[in-house]
Amino acid sequence: MRFLRVREVVPMVGFSKNTLYARIRAGTFPKPVALGPQTTAFLEGEVLDWMKAQATQRRGYSNPTLKKLAATRRKADGGRNV
Repeated sequence: MRFLRVREVVPMVGFSKNTLYARIRAGTFPKPVALGPQTTAFLEGEVLDWMKAQATQRRGYSNPTLKKLAATRRKADGGRNV
């Protein structure tokens, strides 16, 4: 498990920091976790799961294809849930 700061998440998901926080408020993006009184971070697995979920909603991209890609990635990554 890895913590990602907002500056790492923004380029991963492809939208601005303002849009990221608007989606968090709307409940359409995972909430960050508190690491300290003024420090938050996102769980990498939750961000990647959100990205996978967005891909499955895309037309012409089948869920079995995503499962195969995820299984291949897990195998290459030593079995970690990525």
